[in-house]
Amino acid sequence: MPPDYGGDETQAAQRRAVLSILDALIQENVQVPIPAIEAIASSFPSQAAILIGRLPLSQSRNTLGDWTYGATGTWSGRTLARTASMMLAKDPRPSTVVWNRNLIGFVASVVDASEEDIEIIVRDTDSSGGSGFGSTCGDSFGHKLTPGWPEVYTYGLDAAKDGRISGQIVVDLAGDQIFSQRRKENEGWGSCGGVEALDPATRHRLIAYWLGVSERDMSWQPTESFNIVWTNRAAYELQLGKIIESERHKLHSTVESLRHQGLLKENELAMPQLAVTIKCDMTPFPLQ
Repeated sequence: MPPDYGGDETQAAQRRAVLSILDALIQENVQVPIPAIEAIASSFPSQAAILIGRLPLSQSRNTLGDWTYGATGTWSGRTLARTASMMLAKDPRPSTVVWNRNLIGFVASVVDASEEDIEIIVRDTDSSGGSGFGSTCGDSFGHKLTPGWPEVYTYGLDAAKDGRISGQIVVDLAGDQIFSQRRKENEGWGSCGGVEALDPATRHRLIAYWLGVSERDMSWQPTESFNIVWTNRAAYELQLGKIIESERHKLHSTVESLRHQGLLKENELAMPQLAVTIKCDMTPFPLQ
């Protein structure tokens, strides 16, 4: 495989040649064998996701399971991890993946890697404020068509926004859609979209899908915020304990619901992590 970017003109030509071959395979709707897809996955993740999505899970399951392990790696690894997880989620029971150096069920790996982060703010009154932030998006600059070459096309993956797509659907999980976009290799490109990583929010979405509810209707969310109005230390500790115990109960109920549906085995002791951050909006801090 040629390098992803850069290199000399010979390597750039090799990359354009591979892009042309992959474009032909995709446009002609060819079913490509798993070993060939695995060979291109790290350098051409979008094309690999498109091609593997055309195969039945009976052929792709092991490779998709391997891809989910790349959730914290490179950009291509994160893209493939999220896409693979959505493909596996449709029929997760037979799937096993490596998680914490152990071979466990795919559902168990998603549950055990899930997180609920709760922020508890200690105040002297029951009020709260908000803050916002902005973000910018990066662009790749276009260049002239390479002399001696016809138009060469590449692919990118994006997530549907409000049900709107502008390409071919790669995976659709109850309306959660990833689609591919074909574009000229020499044209500039920029997007504020892209494929979300396999993170607490998207794992929460997978769990909601398995439970047959919308993510908004889940009893817990990936991030939660609570206020505790300070009166005295004993009252503060009582409220703190109630909040934490209530959220732990919600997580436990989710696990038991998945186990009841047969998605978790009895010996799979998976549980979402609960992280608690306590902030004080008072001066001086009464617990010092």
